[in-house]
Amino acid sequence: MTRATWVLWVGVAALYALLAPDVLLGGDNAEFVTLAARTGVAHPSGYPLHVLLSRALTALIPAGPILAASLATALVGVAQIAALERACRAWGARPAVATLAAALFAVSPLALHLNTHAEVFALNGLLAALILGLAAPASPWRGARRGLALAALAGLALANHLSCVTLAPVGLFGVYLAWREAAGRERALLALGAPLALLAPLGLYFTLLLPPDDPSLVWGVMQGPGDVLHHALRRDYGTLQLSAQGGEARVGANLLLLAGSAGGAAGVAALGLALRRQERAGWALAAAALVSGPLFISRFNINPDTLLGGHVVERFHLLPLLVLTPLAALGLQEALARLPASVSALGERRGAAALLGAAATAAVLLASLPGLQARHSPAVDRYLRASLETAPPKAVLLGTGDHRVFGLRYLQRVEGLRPDVLCIDYALLTYPWYQAEIARLLGDGAPLIPPGEGPASVRMARRLLATGRPLHLLTTDMPAILAALPSHPAPLGVRVLPPDQAPPPPEALLIDLARAYQPLDLDYPRPHLEDGWAAEVHLRYAEPWLALANALQHSGRPDLAQQARQQADALAPLDTEAPGSAP
Repeated sequence: MTRATWVLWVGVAALYALLAPDVLLGGDNAEFVTLAARTGVAHPSGYPLHVLLSRALTALIPAGPILAASLATALVGVAQIAALERACRAWGARPAVATLAAALFAVSPLALHLNTHAEVFALNGLLAALILGLAAPASPWRGARRGLALAALAGLALANHLSCVTLAPVGLFGVYLAWREAAGRERALLALGAPLALLAPLGLYFTLLLPPDDPSLVWGVMQGPGDVLHHALRRDYGTLQLSAQGGEARVGANLLLLAGSAGGAAGVAALGLALRRQERAGWALAAAALVSGPLFISRFNINPDTLLGGHVVERFHLLPLLVLTPLAALGLQEALARLPASVSALGERRGAAALLGAAATAAVLLASLPGLQARHSPAVDRYLRASLETAPPKAVLLGTGDHRVFGLRYLQRVEGLRPDVLCIDYALLTYPWYQAEIARLLGDGAPLIPPGEGPASVRMARRLLATGRPLHLLTTDMPAILAALPSHPAPLGVRVLPPDQAPPPPEALLIDLARAYQPLDLDYPRPHLEDGWAAEVHLRYAEPWLALANALQHSGRPDLAQQARQQADALAPLDTEAPGSAP
């Protein structure tokens, strides 16, 4: 192991640990933080390997649940970069070039983000890097040992994230090499043992049947192998769909987003293919990059041009970028070899080469940090806490979005914040098990959505109001409820009233909103509209003020309406043309 490799490992470990956030972020982050601290079932496909490993690592880290889960992911991320460096060398890159390629990948914007907060993609990348290394022509493991290890890694990868199946071209190429290298009994061992090595790790999915700490942390009710298979194959979403909402694949938009993420690496990889003839080996890597990149990502049924769509989709770019890295290393190596002799001689000097590599890595890191700061904004964490803290006693909070449903669940189940509040995600109400769980939490034995005429959402809202609990909408995209029942702007959302209750006058609401918003902790850089979940919650901050401004305008108080609009403008994300309306 070279000195540069040690420097890479130590440097990446220190960097990732330093950047690990101690606040809840958007997307699935809160869910995986919760499952690192409490037993339960993650959303389809369940990700059992990640959940079990994260829980084990988090238990060993003396920090709060959020930071411990982030640091656990960072440890996996460091191992991912180490495995990627070894994979680059196994594919023919010289040690210095392999170290530089791995370092540049480690500090790229996407790797820096996904490898430093609780998420499933860091482990997905580690297993992919190990597969790349074992499948390489120069892998130190040969014959049956190589083939069995590849099969076991494939099984572990499938027990972590199903997207790893897109690495089949390079994995099968490694098995082909293993078969050629083996002979006699080794081939028999490979033929019999590889299927077992592949299938054995899939047994981790049966850990989904283990009893949870809290039924509220379970996605569905697992009662047997059929339920496990249903969950593992993501049938609630549609096995071949990214979103449960359905819709057509957004081919063009997703390919454009991928091109933006992979443009530089793809260009260098193309140079590597053009300058370095790898024959079948190189084309196996190229095929895996094609399958895990354009062919796979073009099928996503999420529009990446929406406020959150691009942030959801881009996580899947990590795999093709990782696959391209060995090719990029070879391309860089060939390009350096073709430089004039005087320049090449300079590069052969260890000090000069190390200095140039460090400068390149530092430049990429400095370019990545502003985006990482926006992604690691405390905006979502503080919004979630404020949603609970400003809620009336025994309120029902009705909204949707992964960051809300899982974030509020974490704060209540792990930190014990406002257990009196009932949080409902209306997008999950399509699942009978979720309706049954909410009805159980209500505790009166009645169905959550009573039978009858009219929209189901309105029947549910009336049933919730009948319990005497205050009903608060965290999002305004429930028009049936707002049309059927009286409501008024309230802190961080809309208060829905019983049919016989009139809303307070707008002037009184202005005072109430100002009082509720005054203690909010917004002491951080205001997000831009492209900053994903941080921008989304700031739109929610602004919505009540904008609605109140309209009410004041209609009541003949344009002066007060202007004050409310100014508050909305001050809270909305930067670059927002119309506060309170997501694009």
